[in-house]
Amino acid sequence: KGHVGAGPPPLETEQGFLIMYHQHRHYEEGRISPNDKEYIGSAILVDKENPRKILKKSPEFMKPHLDVSSRVVPNVTFPSAAIIKDKKLFVYSGEEDSSTAVHLYELEEFLNSMNPGN
Repeated sequence: KGHVGAGPPPLETEQGFLIMYHQHRHYEEGRISPNDKEYIGSAILVDKENPRKILKKSPEFMKPHLDVSSRVVPNVTFPSAAIIKDKKLFVYSGEEDSSTAVHLYELEEFLNSMNPGN
């Protein structure tokens, strides 16, 4: 169980609108202590004509990754902005309340890695 928070504005692709968000969840086995939680980045692809229809869901594509010594708020990453340029997906993120980062993906590979929606 966890919470979901908004990410950047939706991005239009040929397949549909790509919507990124962050989600809070309890620890992943072996990563952090069982009493901790983490915020990760995920995405859905929705139909252009009927955005209530989820076409695909991503596996988590952003996880906290900074060294322990640099953490202000540990185990947090969240997509804040995104653009598509030259068939690449650039996702800008906040990292553990101490820095920002950019994650680069080949757009087609990213969309193809997503699982069918419900």
